Amino acid sequence: MQGVSAGGEMGGAVLIGMEHAPKRRRGLMGSWAAAGAPAGVTLATLVFLALSPLSPDAFLSWGWRVPFFASALVVCIGLFIRLRLAESPEFAEAEATGATIRLPIVEVVRGYWREVLVTAGMSLGANTTSYLLATFLLYYWAVELGLPRGQFLIATAVGTFAMTAGEPLFAALSDRVGRRVVMIGGAGFTALFTFAWFPVLEIRGPLLMAIMLVVAFAGVAPLAGPMGAGIAELFPTRVRYSGSSVGYQLGATIGGGPAPVLATSLLLTGGTTTVAVYVFVTAAISLGCVLMLQQTSHDNAAGPATTAAAEWGLR
Repeated sequence: MQGVSAGGEMGGAVLIGMEHAPKRRRGLMGSWAAAGAPAGVTLATLVFLALSPLSPDAFLSWGWRVPFFASALVVCIGLFIRLRLAESPEFAEAEATGATIRLPIVEVVRGYWREVLVTAGMSLGANTTSYLLATFLLYYWAVELGLPRGQFLIATAVGTFAMTAGEPLFAALSDRVGRRVVMIGGAGFTALFTFAWFPVLEIRGPLLMAIMLVVAFAGVAPLAGPMGAGIAELFPTRVRYSGSSVGYQLGATIGGGPAPVLATSLLLTGGTTTVAVYVFVTAAISLGCVLMLQQTSHDNAAGPATTAAAEWGLR
């Protein structure tokens, strides 16, 4: 249920940002919603870090309630903002001219399934990698290596903060040089750097572990930052919300949702190398999907409302 809710929220938040933005700042404005995800992980990690001195019994009896009740405040702030938002100028224009449709999801399934699959593939690597960095590696550090959990939580908070800061920076760069080149760099780096995770962790040095996490999280930013605007540019206004949300969340569901369970199973049956290969494959799929797209460095300056998927070579 949370995943469905987040899926509906993410696509709309990106569109509100980019469709209100000047044409050459769509990537930057669309990236703030995406940056909210690692920012939320940073806050959550800090809260759990503050609760880490509790005994296991105290945490299970009442400590776990603290972050959940605190998150209600964030929900209230978000709801307050949403209730006061106006529709974007592009959607308002489409609505005024009768260009909207009652069931856009039907048109997405019938006419834009290629874009949905490419979108899912683009988001697969970023979601798989970020989920495993924030969850599975904590298990490996604390349980498999038997090292202090607090050290990893501090490093995770710093790493997710680096990703939060990096996403708007790389999205702004994509406004200047194009989405494709920036996202290729992010997907390629993520795929290759995966093989450094476990050798660094097995050194058992807190500082090296922290550096590795910061580099790994920041390395996802060139892929994740421009992705919101890049995905939205694949769809025309009348189906953009539905198409981008379905595609992105399909990749998140396949990539991020089962990732910790799959990685744990792979670790127990094949060791760390199989986990690294698994993450490499998901990042390579994202790289392949980005390479399929034919957008040039300034195609996105024309704006997604008129160019849509034609710029990306899919139509």
